[in-house]
Amino acid sequence: MEERVHTLLVADDDENVCELIKLVFTNEGFKVYVAKDGASALDKIEKYKPEVVILDVMMPNLDGYTISYLSKKIKGYNPRVIILTVRNTEFDAAIAERMHADAFFTKPVNIDRLVKKVKSLISE
Repeated sequence: MEERVHTLLVADDDENVCELIKLVFTNEGFKVYVAKDGASALDKIEKYKPEVVILDVMMPNLDGYTISYLSKKIKGYNPRVIILTVRNTEFDAAIAERMHADAFFTKPVNIDRLVKKVKSLISE
């Protein structure tokens, strides 16, 4: 029996963040897509329909909160969304929740916690 490959999109304008997350999750057996701005993130979400989307808040074109909200509106698709940001306030966490994000992490991220959270979200 073939094991299913899980899919993830990471969208962040910081190339180092994208490469780190891609490396870690590729080693965990995921197919990882990368976007460097909000518009390309939304395009890749619509095209590939990844199970989990990790979004930076502050990106060119569209912010992570808007992408989170819009991704949940794609008919027949309900990705798990994680907001990953340097903005560490209760206000930002509340916005993430209102935009239907499933989790909120601040940078620098504890990569082990992020991996655990992603795995728990896809097993729900």
